[in-house]
Amino acid sequence: MLPFRVPYDGGADPSREDPMTRYELDDGPVRRFWEITREGSRITLNMGVVGSPGRARTKDHGTEARARTEEAKAIQAMTRLGYVEVRAPGPALPDALQRAMEDRTPDALRVLADWLIEQDDPWGPVLAESLASPGSVQPGHAGLDALDQRWFPGPDKNAVWRDGRPVAVTIACHQDRGYGAIARFFQTPAGHLVDRLEITGAFGEQGLRGLLEEGALPGLRELSVGDSRFDFPSVASALPALRHLETHDAYVVLGAPSLPTLEHLELHFEGPPSHDAVSHLGVARLPALRTLVIEVGVSEDRHGPALAGLLAHSPLIRRVELAHFRVRGMLARWLPSGPAELQYLQVFDGDLDDTDAEALLRWLQDHGDAEVHLDPNAISAPVLDALRGWPGVRLHPTVESPWYEDTGE
Repeated sequence: MLPFRVPYDGGADPSREDPMTRYELDDGPVRRFWEITREGSRITLNMGVVGSPGRARTKDHGTEARARTEEAKAIQAMTRLGYVEVRAPGPALPDALQRAMEDRTPDALRVLADWLIEQDDPWGPVLAESLASPGSVQPGHAGLDALDQRWFPGPDKNAVWRDGRPVAVTIACHQDRGYGAIARFFQTPAGHLVDRLEITGAFGEQGLRGLLEEGALPGLRELSVGDSRFDFPSVASALPALRHLETHDAYVVLGAPSLPTLEHLELHFEGPPSHDAVSHLGVARLPALRTLVIEVGVSEDRHGPALAGLLAHSPLIRRVELAHFRVRGMLARWLPSGPAELQYLQVFDGDLDDTDAEALLRWLQDHGDAEVHLDPNAISAPVLDALRGWPGVRLHPTVESPWYEDTGE
């Protein structure tokens, strides 16, 4: 089941201007709230413990433009602290669509196709034909091509169709354009059933924010963002079904999110990651996380503790891949907590020290079947000799070492 029933129309009410927005935070034994309301040039803030009226204060910023700027700054500051937007439920989805979002099986899709045909939705006959005769709806099919041209006009937007539905959508705009058409698509039943969205360029910065604010992606399971700014806390509140998240050369603001369904997190940075991108990982709560991949172009020493904090709160983690990401002391902090499910660990050019290697040796005594790939150049010869005794350990020197001459496997 999805955590909440999402509105079919996106939940946006155009008649409401400057609505109050509410954010909440789990803070140990209590749950706190923070609300912000903008009316013209005036901003009202109210915060307190959930269940109490809170304490409100209002300030006039002189102009509406200034108020909008201050509102955005305040929201960014609070989401970095871990506050997550609470969205009021809108009109419930039709049962057929809600069920298909939760359970994308042929039976659920057949019920949806029947409902779509009753609504005279042009996607209904296409979906029904594909379910009745698998493989019959391919590119060149008149109905499918008409939908594809209607929903994804232009060379910078395209979809991968499977079994009569668009399962993956790619948007590669280098200008912030085409948002209206894409937003309209994601408000359709077909848009609610897209599994994966890949966006890059200017559309990623503005378009994704708009789609998230409108609640247009409630059923999305995979998201890839490249070459744009990416605000993780907004994803945490707007994508309740998200399982796979990856970023490529994006300015990432991770904040302190809680994504209970996320299983795969992949972060690629062309240069050094921004402080905001990694520093809050230590307080992130990703209880379902199974795979973590971080690759950076320029490594720094300051992010090991945050990474150890994230992994310590991810009991199901099975695979960790780190490249050019200095984690000196990270394994020594993390491995003693006993990641019971870990099966694959890769650290290339990570500047591990002897405390990391010794912690790894102790952990391998109870998890000898794990596969471990390491750059040995920062590890002393005695510890290296001990590591080489484990069948699952592979050593891959990335630079020539004065005391280690094996080429690795």
